[in-house]
Amino acid sequence: MSRTSRVRAVAPGIDRLGDDVVNFYLVHHQDGLLLVDAGLPAHLRQLCAHLATTGRSLSDIRAVLLTHTHPDHTGLAAPLHAAGAEIWTPRAEAATLTDGPRSSLRHAKPERSMAPYLLRRPAALATPLHMALRGGFTAAPFPHARAFDGDHTFDALPGRPGR
Repeated sequence: MSRTSRVRAVAPGIDRLGDDVVNFYLVHHQDGLLLVDAGLPAHLRQLCAHLATTGRSLSDIRAVLLTHTHPDHTGLAAPLHAAGAEIWTPRAEAATLTDGPRSSLRHAKPERSMAPYLLRRPAALATPLHMALRGGFTAAPFPHARAFDGDHTFDALPGRPGR
């Protein structure tokens, strides 16, 4: 399977970034830019290059809305926060983000061992290997996220006003 980086418009004002395994979305909103999920650390160059094509930079992203805290969804949280974006995560997932990507099994133990599955389907190892080679398990713990409950509704774009 190809692991090429891709950016494509999936709907008016929504761009899909990432590659054939990992995806995250840039939403162009009248109040500013929003990312839904934050890819892997290796996607930073792709995101910056894509923003540059429209005269934008990381500092134009007001908020990042994480759907969950697996490593392939949180890799750019720290650089985006450093650039000024608010990072939002489901409250039930906040501990994994705070403790870092290697803590996910400690916070959400699988129902059973992955070993039998991987022995039957060794090709499934390609995804964690892909993530590891692109820095997915090296991100530092990130304690700066704002948590929201599952029934939370965002009535406006979260983050800095006026962008």
